[in-house]
Amino acid sequence: MKHIVLLLAALALVLVQGTADARDVKEIGKAMSKPIELHNSADRHFHTTFKHNTHREVPCHTCHHEEGSAGIYSPCSECHATSGPRQADPMSVYQAFHSKHERSCLSCHKQLLNADPVRFALFRGCRPCHISPKGQAEFQARYQASAVREDFNLKQTEAAEAEAAAQQALAIAKQKKEAAKAAEEKLTALLKQAESLKAKRLDAEKAALKAFKEEQKAVKAEAPKAEAKPAAEPKAEAKSAKSAK
Repeated sequence: MKHIVLLLAALALVLVQGTADARDVKEIGKAMSKPIELHNSADRHFHTTFKHNTHREVPCHTCHHEEGSAGIYSPCSECHATSGPRQADPMSVYQAFHSKHERSCLSCHKQLLNADPVRFALFRGCRPCHISPKGQAEFQARYQASAVREDFNLKQTEAAEAEAAAQQALAIAKQKKEAAKAAEEKLTALLKQAESLKAKRLDAEKAALKAFKEEQKAVKAEAPKAEAKPAAEPKAEAKSAKSAK
C-alpha cells in the first residue's frame, strides 16, 4: 500500500538529486521511496538527507516549480547548480534551501515553527536538516513522540467536547422528558375534567327527561276532568226547555 501511494504521488512531482525521467513512474517511485542525500557543498557537514515521506503534506509544485530538461519533475540542482556554502547567488544550491522565499526549506520550517511552536518545537536553528544520523534518529523519535502527544491531546479535547455535547443532549432530553410528563399530566387532568363535564351533562339530561315525564304525567292526569264537563250541559238544556213551557 505504501509503495502504491508513493507511485501515485510520483505522478505529481518528485524532488531528487541528479537527472530523473519524470515519465518513468517506476524510477520516480523508487527514487521517492529512499532518502535522498543532498550534497550541498564539498564539506560533508553541510550535507543533509531529504525524505519525501516526511513532506507528504507539501504540494509537489511548491519545490518543483520550474520545468527542466527532464520534464516538470526536474531536481532542484538542475537549475540551482552553483555550489559552495553560503553562496549569495539566487541560483545557488545554498539559496535554493536557505533563502527567505517561502519555497526554501529554511523558510518553510520557520513558518511551521511560528505557526505551531508546540508541534514544531524542534525546528530551530539548523534543525532538522543538518544533524548527524544519530541525531536525526533522535530528532525523528522526539518529533514522532511530540506528534503522538499532540494527537493524544487532540483526542482528549475531542473526547471532552463529545462528553460535553452528550451532557447537553442529556439535559435537553431530560427537559423534553419533563415537558412530556407535564403535558401528559395536563392531558390527564383535561380528560378527567371532560369526564366530569360529561357526567354532569348526563345528569342534567336525566333530570330534564324526568321532569319532562312528570310534566307529561300531570297533563295526562288533568285531561279526564276537562273531558267530563261537557256531559252536564244537556241537563241544563232540558231544564231551560221545561221552564219555557
